[in-house]
Amino acid sequence: MAMTIGTDRRPRRAVPLFPIRFPAAQALALLLCTAATGLAQAPARTNLAMNKVCKASSVEGKLTPDKAVDGPKSQGSRWGSNYGTDKNKDSAWIFVDLGREYSVDSVAIYWEHSGAKRYDIQAWDKPADTPSYSDEGWKTLLTDTTLTYQPRPVDMCLSFLKLPPSPLRYLRVRCYKRMFEFGFSIMELEVYGKEGTASTLSRPIAAGSARPGGFNARMGFAWPAGSGNGRFFTADGRGPAAKTRP
Repeated sequence: MAMTIGTDRRPRRAVPLFPIRFPAAQALALLLCTAATGLAQAPARTNLAMNKVCKASSVEGKLTPDKAVDGPKSQGSRWGSNYGTDKNKDSAWIFVDLGREYSVDSVAIYWEHSGAKRYDIQAWDKPADTPSYSDEGWKTLLTDTTLTYQPRPVDMCLSFLKLPPSPLRYLRVRCYKRMFEFGFSIMELEVYGKEGTASTLSRPIAAGSARPGGFNARMGFAWPAGSGNGRFFTADGRGPAAKTRP
């Protein structure tokens, strides 16, 4: 079910209340969220998207797609769609090539202010090695319409998504509706899974019962929890996921 977003009270970029530097104020806010959940920290898993080849439908200035998989979660290192010249400003995509096929089960997206009111997580579902730049050949694994802007000190939008184990090499975030007047903007796209493949790609599922998700000390995420920041989904969209990080 879509969530209604009220009046846009987002501070203007030109006059921030404090510099947006993830390692400082935002990191502290996320650590406080971690402490509030009381969850034990599980060992970190490898982010399969880190420093991999990344492509996008358009680019705003120097905000190229490779900056969405380079590690830093900051305004200076992010992908932004070109809302200034795009004919359809509410349509954009970004995909990452993991290099080979993995069984992917979780995705984390650290959006800047400019999230998406509706977006899909998709897998390339054709035998060809080169994915299409159109919508043809992409299979939707999950649809989310619940993303919301988290006010300061978090000051970003957060997507923590648990998927049915899905064999894929190419993963795409397909955006359909902007949250604000700017373009879509992703500071970091993280993908988690393991070697080997599941038997088949899962059928598309809608974003089901979205619940708050907690944070861990490395600015990753855990399932479920009580901080009120972020969201997660189960494979069938009906209830809480297991209490383990992706």
